[in-house]
Amino acid sequence: MATAPQAWSQVVVRMTTTQQTPCTATTDANGLRLVPGSTDLQATGVTLAGAGCGLQGGGSENYQVAVTAPGNATTGNQFNVTWTASSDAKSCFYGPPVSGVAGWPSGTSACTGAACAGTHSVPVTISTAGTYNFKMICTNATGAAGADVTASGAPPPAPTPADFALSAPASANVGEAFQVSWAVQNATSCQGTATLGGSSVSLPGWTSVGAGVNSATSPRTVTASQAGAYTLSLRCENTSGFVTSQNASVTIVTPPSNSCPAGLQSVGDVSYHVNWTTSSNVARNVDITQFKNIWGRNAPTSTILDWPQRNYAAIFTTYDKTKYIAAKFKVPASGMTSDFGRMFMADNLNGPNTTVSISKTCGEFTPTNLGANCLTTNNGKNDQIVGWKLAGARPGWPMCELTPGEEYYLNIKATDPSATSPDCNGNVCRLQIQNSY
Repeated sequence: MATAPQAWSQVVVRMTTTQQTPCTATTDANGLRLVPGSTDLQATGVTLAGAGCGLQGGGSENYQVAVTAPGNATTGNQFNVTWTASSDAKSCFYGPPVSGVAGWPSGTSACTGAACAGTHSVPVTISTAGTYNFKMICTNATGAAGADVTASGAPPPAPTPADFALSAPASANVGEAFQVSWAVQNATSCQGTATLGGSSVSLPGWTSVGAGVNSATSPRTVTASQAGAYTLSLRCENTSGFVTSQNASVTIVTPPSNSCPAGLQSVGDVSYHVNWTTSSNVARNVDITQFKNIWGRNAPTSTILDWPQRNYAAIFTTYDKTKYIAAKFKVPASGMTSDFGRMFMADNLNGPNTTVSISKTCGEFTPTNLGANCLTTNNGKNDQIVGWKLAGARPGWPMCELTPGEEYYLNIKATDPSATSPDCNGNVCRLQIQNSY
C-alpha cells in the first residue's frame, strides 16, 4: 500500500511479491509525478530496500542489470562506468551516488523500452576522494532487479624516493647479461632510457620490458650488443606523479680473445682534439680493444666508419704505460678505396715512445712471430709507427701486408715503461696516434 502523498513530498511505496517477500520504494522530495501526456507516474531519487526488490544482481530475474567500474579510479581523472541490461528490462534508473561525482545523473531515467537492452557507458569524474557505489536499477512489469560496483576515489601516494639510485656493474662484456636494480615505493610502471656516446639507444631489457609493458619490478636483466660507455636512467610513475633516478654508467667491452696475454688495457678515455680537458672532445670509458672505436670517428658522437676508418689522430688520455693496447680490426674482403696506409706518432705530444706491431695475434711483439715490416720499436714524436698495404699491392714498398677478409690486431706498448715523460702522470699517460691512408 502507499501512504497518501502531499504535493511535492516524499513518497514511500511498500510492496509484497508473489513469494511474500517485501520491497519498499522511497522517492526523493519530489514524490510521484505524472509523465506529461501520459497516465504513467514517474519518480526521481528512488531507493529500494527489501529482499523482494531483487537488488543483488545475478538472480533469476530476466531483466537484471550488471555494472562495472574500475576499482582504482582517482580524483580528477575521468573513467567509464559501464552497465548492461537484458532485452526484458522495460525501464532503468541511475542509483547513487548523489554527490561527489560528475556525469552520473543519480535518480534519473536512463532508458525505457528497447533502448535499455545492451551495454551502455557513462563517463564520470570523481571530485572528492572516497568510496562510491554506482548502482543501476532496471524493472519490468513484475518487479525490479539491480546491481552495483565500488570505485575508490582515493589517489595512490606518489612514488618515492626522488632521485633514487640505480645499482649496476661498472662494466660488462658485449652480449653478457647484467642486472640493474633500484628501490622505489608505490610505482606502477618504470621506463628506462639509455644513451651511448651522447645519443639515445635501445638497450634490450632496459628501454623496453615484455611487449611494451614497463614493469616497476626490480631488477631488470640487460644485455648490450654494442661496445661503449652507456648512461642509464629510469623514470617510475603512477597516476599521482613520477620520480627519476640518478644516472648509472656501464662500460660495455668486447671480451678479449683467449690468446690475449695478461696486461691488456681494454678501456680508456679517447680525445679527438688536443684540448682533451673539454668534455665534448672526449669519449669516456671507450672499449679500446676495437680499432673502430678509436679511429672510426673524429668526435665522441660521430658515426663510426669501417676499416680503414678515418684520417684522424686520436689521443689516449688515460693510457697505462705498464699495459698494452690490442685494437682489433677486419680488412674488408672487397670495396677498399685505398690499398695502403700508415700510422704515425703525432706531433702534439711527446711520449712515451712505443713499440708497435700488426699481427693476427693479440699482444704479439716477438719479431720472429711477425711478418716483414709488421713491427717497429722505440717510436717517438712524428715517427711512422707502422705502414700497411693490401697483399700484392705496391710491390717493393716496405709495408706490412694485409689479406682482405682477415682480422688483425694493432698492438701498441710503451718501449720502456720505466721511462719518464712530460705527458705521463705516474703510469697514466697521454699518447697521440695518427691514422692516415
